[in-house]
Amino acid sequence: MEAERVAGEHTGDIDVLLTDIVMPGIRGPELADRLRSMRPMLRVVYMSGYRDTETLADVERGEAVFLAQAIPAARRCSGPSRELQRPPEGPPESGPHR
Repeated sequence: MEAERVAGEHTGDIDVLLTDIVMPGIRGPELADRLRSMRPMLRVVYMSGYRDTETLADVERGEAVFLAQAIPAARRCSGPSRELQRPPEGPPESGPHR
């Protein structure tokens, strides 16, 4: 998957993953898990246009943010902004990735 390749090749920080929940080939939560295995401090913001989206365990634990896509652009920006302002949680990492 391209997102995994890009994250793996990128030597700098990746502050946040903004992903849809329903995508062809992979679901957003699975992508988030895969990228967090490489970058444990990665923050996640999910988006979905589906009204009946399943409960997301990491959102329930406060480890990610969920935004409905059918909201004004100004509110869509506040979710990623809130997530970026939150201090990262998780174990210290080894290596250059965050």
